[in-house]
Amino acid sequence: MPIPSHIDVREVDSVNVIRFHERQLFDERTVREVADQVAAIYSGTGGFLDRVKTERVGEFLRDLRTRLRSEKAELLERIGSSGKLEEADEEELGAAIREFVDDFGPDFDEHGDPLEAGESDRVKSEEERARPSRVEESEAEKETAAA
Repeated sequence: MPIPSHIDVREVDSVNVIRFHERQLFDERTVREVADQVAAIYSGTGGFLDRVKTERVGEFLRDLRTRLRSEKAELLERIGSSGKLEEADEEELGAAIREFVDDFGPDFDEHGDPLEAGESDRVKSEEERARPSRVEESEAEKETAAA
């Protein structure tokens, strides 16, 4: 895949971009959990960071860590305790990061073209657009349970 024109060739190595931003966010003496490191590196090597402007990578990684710890604690525990990224865990981690990228607000689409503010490329069909959101489904469940 050719490098999009808005990406500086010096920034292509995602792992180095992650390391740069982690140095800015954390004291070098801070010990990060193995699972947190795996998620950060997987974000880069899996191409997820390609959708985020370089200056927002630090914020992305911090917020991703928070999201994964709150919603995917069991996954992080499996990765941390085994020290391995099993195939099923890799799929779950990739899906969680993919969803987070859209919630975070990607700067570029999957082809590297800039997105307008608030635009998403995750929803592909009109059928998907017509479905209620997770928040709407949750509120409907609460109303049903209260009735």
